[in-house]
Amino acid sequence: MAATHRLHPVHTGRTESDAVAVASEKPCSSCLEPLSQLEKPAFHCNQCDYTVCGACDKPKSHPVHRDHGVLYITPIAPWNCDVCKRKSENIQEIQHYHCEQCGFRICKKCYTGVTSPLHVHRLYRTDVSYVYHQSKGEWTCDVCSNNNGPGHFFPAHCSSCQFDLCDNCIKPYRSTFHPGHIMYKADSNLAYPRFNGRWGCDRCSRSFIPQMNNVPYHCSQCEFDLCDSCMKTAGDVSNEGKISNYSKLLYMHFVAW
Repeated sequence: MAATHRLHPVHTGRTESDAVAVASEKPCSSCLEPLSQLEKPAFHCNQCDYTVCGACDKPKSHPVHRDHGVLYITPIAPWNCDVCKRKSENIQEIQHYHCEQCGFRICKKCYTGVTSPLHVHRLYRTDVSYVYHQSKGEWTCDVCSNNNGPGHFFPAHCSSCQFDLCDNCIKPYRSTFHPGHIMYKADSNLAYPRFNGRWGCDRCSRSFIPQMNNVPYHCSQCEFDLCDSCMKTAGDVSNEGKISNYSKLLYMHFVAW
């Protein structure tokens, strides 16, 4: 039976009802994991060998959208992430996670979660209206005590510690005082356990104990640190790569196959 697939809308191919077994070393074109021995793919394109495994064909649960499962899709039109509000034209992502029931969209970055030098555990975008019932989802960042604005219930959240970070605390920073590397806010207790969290600004030479200030702007590659004042003097948020032509990117994505 010939049909297109939400991950591969440009060609028709074999679907689940008549998919044939492929070699065990053949990877899924979506998640890049190899198919198990004699596993039948959920979809296989005869024209370009694009293969979708059974796991990628099933809805997945995520704490940022608890009501429904989401599916990884390749849309043919530009889209916006409903979590971070970024546009597909401005990020290097074509595919996204999509809820077929209500149209909710999640970019790959928001879906996969982040590691931060501010916390020991991985953080996932979470709809905290399901977590903080007493406050009706209102939350504050555990580092700067701010949030992402009114009605924004999607912090980077640790379910083990009930720890939350706002966008400003997880984003990358650049400074002319350290142009070679990107810097992030960090917990000095995690960055410098051998010094019991003590740290110093590598520009103004001020020293800090964690009880006073435990959040430097930190370069993990060379342990260069800036205090708030020095970052504000010559700092700028790191610009992410931008894509001006979504259609061209979509075309290049499938040419690769």
